[in-house]
This record gives sequence, C-alpha cells and structure tokens, in this order.
Amino acid sequence: MPLAFSIYYTEEEEKLLEEICKKKDIPFSAIEQLIEEESDFHGMGRRKGLFPAIRRIVEEATEKRLRKD
Repeated sequence: MPLAFSIYYTEEEEKLLEEICKKKDIPFSAIEQLIEEESDFHGMGRRKGLFPAIRRIVEEATEKRLRKD
C-alpha cells in the first residue's frame, strides 16, 4: 500500500477505489499518483505547481492507455 493510502485511507476504502477505477476504466496507478501529489501540496498556502503536476499525471496515464489500445 503506497504511503498516501496508508495515511489517508483504510484498506477497505482503497479496495473500493480500485473497484470504481476498474468499472470506469481508469488506471488505479494514476489515481494513486494524483492522491500522492495532492498530499505533497496539502497544507501549503499557495499550492503552486499542483495543477501542472496533475496535468502531467493525466497526460502520462492517457499516453499509456493509448499505447495499450
């Protein structure tokens, strides 16, 4: 279990999120990365850099999926 999940989510919540990702055909690893990235910025007054990081993660997940298909 990644650090972000062990801090913010229970195992049951992680399993639920995995199920939702499967149903919606969303890479669970991308969701993990998004949560970890947001947690790195959590508590900052200005979270400069968060949206570029989110964009990067989404673009990487999209590129991986396009290569698979």
